[in-house]
Amino acid sequence: MDRLGLVLGYRRGLKTQNCRYVYVKFYDVACFEDACKLIGRRVVCIFGDKKFYGGVIRPHGKKGVVIVRFNKPLPGQAIGCSVNII
Repeated sequence: MDRLGLVLGYRRGLKTQNCRYVYVKFYDVACFEDACKLIGRRVVCIFGDKKFYGGVIRPHGKKGVVIVRFNKPLPGQAIGCSVNII
């Protein structure tokens, strides 16, 4: 099954941000329980001619948003691009 998601932004604090941790909203995931089922799944973000691989580490909130940790940091221009579960 090929699930499509959207990169929302970086995980950040008041004065810091970590470009390896990204909030992702998948289109067919609407609640916390569905987001918990995605933990451990591998994802790929295709940006330009580069591929960034990562994995879902935990849910965020109650609306189905998950936190994905990528192997390499995503560039700022990747916010708003699509993510696929592989």
